Amino acid sequence: MQNIEKLFLDLVKIPSPSGNEDGMRAYVTRILLSYTKSIYIDTVGNIYAHFAGSGEPLLLCAHLDTVLPAGSLIPVVDRTYIRADGKNVLGSDNKCAIAAILSTIINIYTHKKIHRSFEVLFSVREETDAGIRAFPHTRIQARTGFIADVSEPIGTVIVGAPFVYGYAISVTAPGLHTAKITPETIHPLNFLTAFVKKIPFGKQGSDTIVNIAKIRMGESYNSVPQLLYFTGELRTFKKAKYDQFLKKIKETVRQLDSTFHTKSTIEHFPYSVGYMLQKSDTKEVQHMLKTLHIPYVPKTTFSVGDFSILNEWGIKTVNIGNGTLEPHTTRERIKRSSLAMLEKIFEAYLIIKSNPSVVSI
Repeated sequence: MQNIEKLFLDLVKIPSPSGNEDGMRAYVTRILLSYTKSIYIDTVGNIYAHFAGSGEPLLLCAHLDTVLPAGSLIPVVDRTYIRADGKNVLGSDNKCAIAAILSTIINIYTHKKIHRSFEVLFSVREETDAGIRAFPHTRIQARTGFIADVSEPIGTVIVGAPFVYGYAISVTAPGLHTAKITPETIHPLNFLTAFVKKIPFGKQGSDTIVNIAKIRMGESYNSVPQLLYFTGELRTFKKAKYDQFLKKIKETVRQLDSTFHTKSTIEHFPYSVGYMLQKSDTKEVQHMLKTLHIPYVPKTTFSVGDFSILNEWGIKTVNIGNGTLEPHTTRERIKRSSLAMLEKIFEAYLIIKSNPSVVSI
């Protein structure tokens, strides 16, 4: 446990907001180079490493970046928790997993333990725009993956995640001086209000969420705005709803332009393809958790991340709870016992004990 705690405390002291992961990359690469020379860093800074061993390889993945605020952190350690300092996020999302991976590698090679073949991918910009997409994923040999990047209790296993589709709409309205307003004046808010009536936001049933995230409008206080920009996303487990969403937005915008004499453009940003793991895909993790006396708790999530993209690439990836509490806040914390358990879980995946033939998920 001391090994993983020291690594974790070192990692959380390195500021690494999305797009500024240089310090983390240097620290992590230095450790990896002590145990393998098979390292590749792509054009955006994703780190890939290969470790030869027995059987089919397993991909381990975690992200180097954190959300803001991410300044020089002084973590608070007590008997139970490692906490943020109240000014910055702790960065346990996802540095607890990086610490678990690195400590497992150190343990394997320091004690010359027999292990399965595995690959490691440390990604950038997971919290913003999925820097992992720039990685040339044909380099990855593994067809199965393992991630601990969901802030749920240890033992939680994510078996499904949604399709995610982002959209942005730019509207140009006639506009005019405030003094010229009449009852017939078209205001961009008329467009937005009508849009929300046709495509309501919020949770819709048990399988779909529609959101409007950003709204920008107006040029000066004494004018009826000419410009409106708003953006949001759809998350759904239903592929049919995902496929219908773009069509509905296009139809709605066309109708509203006709009604309000506006001119609009639509941008769309498919983020990830939804997936649902089969029982056979989680068989190994169920067995591993049982041997560690950890209850297996399968669940779906509306969250997405690198695990969604890996599954889209055909790498059956299991994402487990990492025990982080209140992530993305300055109250973020993790139990010291959760860190120790994460290390045991990663070791259970990689170290071959009584039956070297059992080395695939």
